[in-house]
Amino acid sequence: MGFKYVFITGLSLIGNSWLMDHWRPDNNLPFLFWGRWDIRMFSYSIGLTLIFITAILFAAKHFYSLLAGGVRRYRKKYPIEDIGITYNLVWFNGKLILFDKRQSKYYHVYPWQTAEDLDFVSYGTSVKDNFPNPTNKAIDLDDGSKLDIAKYSNGGSINTQR
Repeated sequence: MGFKYVFITGLSLIGNSWLMDHWRPDNNLPFLFWGRWDIRMFSYSIGLTLIFITAILFAAKHFYSLLAGGVRRYRKKYPIEDIGITYNLVWFNGKLILFDKRQSKYYHVYPWQTAEDLDFVSYGTSVKDNFPNPTNKAIDLDDGSKLDIAKYSNGGSINTQR
């Protein structure tokens, strides 16, 4: 069951308590649940509890996906210490491309927040060229080595903001 249905149920219960409180035909007695509890307060309390539970579960789900999801997986696969060893980072006019040497694939790292999440912002070689069709197929990297783009195939993209 999705979070939105629990949230909508909570809103409906709060709306129900408001309707019973303000639109009663006679203002003498409150509605009693099993002859004991005021059903308006009962409905409002359960509705508010459902809304809070939904908010907590929604936040927990996003927190878990942030830690156990893309950021953690990509940080383990591409640690900063391995730049130049297992992969290279190249900035083509502000567009960050990760060249994976093990798989011979390149990945477009976007948006900017993904590069920040993976701590790639201050690393890599800047090239004044366009990608995927650069004028020079062999790029001189900052560490003195050459990167032959023709050896790499498209691997897709890396995006931690989904």
